[in-house]
Amino acid sequence: MKNYLLYFFAVILWTALLPFTVSLAKVESADIPINYETKYKVKKSSGEITEMTIDEYTLGVMLTEMPANYEKEALRAQAVAIRSYALYLIENKIPKHKDADLCSDGKCCRNYITYDELLTKTSKENANERFRAMSAAVYETSGEVLTYQGKTAMALYHISSPAKTESYENVFKIKVPYLVSVDNVDESGFVQYKKEVFYKFADFEKLLNDNGYDYAYKDGEKAFPAVNSAGRCEYVIFGSAEIPASIFCSITGLNSNCIEIVKESEGYRIASYGLGSGLGMSQYGANILASQGYTYKEILSFYFKNTEIEKRK
Repeated sequence: MKNYLLYFFAVILWTALLPFTVSLAKVESADIPINYETKYKVKKSSGEITEMTIDEYTLGVMLTEMPANYEKEALRAQAVAIRSYALYLIENKIPKHKDADLCSDGKCCRNYITYDELLTKTSKENANERFRAMSAAVYETSGEVLTYQGKTAMALYHISSPAKTESYENVFKIKVPYLVSVDNVDESGFVQYKKEVFYKFADFEKLLNDNGYDYAYKDGEKAFPAVNSAGRCEYVIFGSAEIPASIFCSITGLNSNCIEIVKESEGYRIASYGLGSGLGMSQYGANILASQGYTYKEILSFYFKNTEIEKRK
């Protein structure tokens, strides 16, 4: 079930984009240098192995992540997080690839995209704006890696959180000292902060049964989310049915396991708050902190407790 949970939130957090090698030369106005030192092997979905530097990889992932109009310090924090996570995977030999260090699959490593591919999704003006913003964030933090006690940190991130971020221990039952729940900034202004669905009792009964749960609605049944110390749901209860939050989110289309259940006269109104796993840095929260004057180092310290930034060549 742990693997399913990781898969589900990975699908939410990392938009499925076709993998391509980052190409800087195609942008006429890209005068920002990128670190071209150590090359790493990246496996594409086609099976082809492409070599690139960690900054090239970071840039390609950046192009699939936060909006270009986010604050510069938030983008810099994101660049450090992406670079750190990629190196964490390599150093700990987590991806089980026969001939590569990383892959282009977001469910395993990270998705990335080229400028050329970006042009197929937006105008040249928007593509150039995005490329410049992301290139600058990568260049200005080049070589910087988030560490904990001298080791590369597993710098996870997600799109948006409500009052608290999630603890890694709550999800995977493994304690990671810097991936703990933190009191977050107010993100209620995020456009996708709340997602709500409504099911009539009969429709809800059919939904659960169609997904393998033996459930029959009964008047007066109890329905509630069972929450952990971070206020996030581990499983939901509807009468005698107990459903893991990850599966419940998947079958109802909710955006996170911060779940609210309200029983009305004709059915259940169910809402989720935030978007993504809640682990590590909130991208929207990082942007709020940046707008309040936080530097990217302070943002990373806010979400990853007792970590440091190390400059590497």
